[in-house]
Amino acid sequence: MRFERYYIYLILTLALVLNWVVDGSGTLGKMDLNLGLLPKKSIIIIEVLQGLFLLYLLFKYKKYRFVNTAVLFTVLFIGFQFVVSIAIGNDITVLISGVRYYFSFLPILLIGYIYGVKGLDLGREFKWLLFLVVIQIPISIWQFFVAKALILGTGQLFFDAIAGTMGGFAPNLMSMVTGIGIIYFLIRYIDERKVSFALMTMLLIIPSVISESKGMYIVLIVISVYLIRVSKLNLSRVIGMAAIIIILTFGYIIAYQSLDFGTSQAKGFELSFILDYVTTDSGRGRLSRVASIVYAINIIISEQSPLFGMGIGSANSNPIGPNPPYNDFYNVRHSIDVLITEMGVIGIIILIYFMFKVYKTAMKMVVKLPKDEIFKIRMAKLTAGLVLILSVGVLWEDILFRVQFMYPFGLLAGYILGLNKNYNMIKTTHY
Repeated sequence: MRFERYYIYLILTLALVLNWVVDGSGTLGKMDLNLGLLPKKSIIIIEVLQGLFLLYLLFKYKKYRFVNTAVLFTVLFIGFQFVVSIAIGNDITVLISGVRYYFSFLPILLIGYIYGVKGLDLGREFKWLLFLVVIQIPISIWQFFVAKALILGTGQLFFDAIAGTMGGFAPNLMSMVTGIGIIYFLIRYIDERKVSFALMTMLLIIPSVISESKGMYIVLIVISVYLIRVSKLNLSRVIGMAAIIIILTFGYIIAYQSLDFGTSQAKGFELSFILDYVTTDSGRGRLSRVASIVYAINIIISEQSPLFGMGIGSANSNPIGPNPPYNDFYNVRHSIDVLITEMGVIGIIILIYFMFKVYKTAMKMVVKLPKDEIFKIRMAKLTAGLVLILSVGVLWEDILFRVQFMYPFGLLAGYILGLNKNYNMIKTTHY
């Protein structure tokens, strides 16, 4: 599995870093903090490598039914979407672009499954992923001072460019990615009660604070509630966990407000503020998160295609051809809006089923895995937590189509599904 291991190192690095290395964009006239070392189109290498790796998996692991079934389902789905695209009248490049967005993470999910079904340890690969998450701290701090030097007076929009290695203007995406580390270090703290893990947890909220990412506030609440639910805590651990949650949540709010981004949005984090934020149209003409969902629903109803939507790729950007008919920066802005527009009710059902399947399996593994399999149990807890972050992300960010989150999530989700298969095979053999 040496080749597979090195491939995981490579593809995770490209997924989490390459979008920062390439040229940026001047969205709304804002200046991003991309390094600009390579042309923007260089990011296509990620999907090219994934395609080649998928062929490698099909050749080497053809005896694995899950691999063959997943690929067969994908082929059938793409064939169906081809019919939908022809019926709608979409350009063929729109479909190709849609395949890229929806199935780019499939190969890394499959290799995660193979690791799991073989009962292999994913420890070294996960440590590399954790390193890529942790480096968001120094990089975002550097970006903060760069952005601050560019601003005369107040200029909240410039802080949107503090996105670590996510590239462009994606502070909320960075928050979702750093959530991987936050969950993991909190799990380690609960298990071992070492101050170092609590410290790492607190350090990982720095990128979100200095980038003015309100999405992290929701992520912290979800993570806190989930970990209390999944962990067996005695009184001392409850007190310790409560202290960390209070420090994280209120410390985040205080730090956020103290930075004073020159906007009324930094006044407070009461429930009314959150509700107002997600239901109020942006001052730059973009619909609110709630209104965007309504807008997407109206599209598929008005086009008389509520069940199947308007075809994959029809609402996402198309880097290889003409602009898709429903790609709309101001109105269709998040994963859930795009999913509704492109796949209708069927898309929502598939997404809910996938997330429920991974969450249920992960929670099962938390209970069923032998107690000495500490790393695997932690990965199961982490994966279940990431499902919850994804459920928030699809409403808050276009996270479903971002390799920075979906590749790590796909690797861990596949690993847990494979561990479940491995556990069932061992149980059947013993009995």
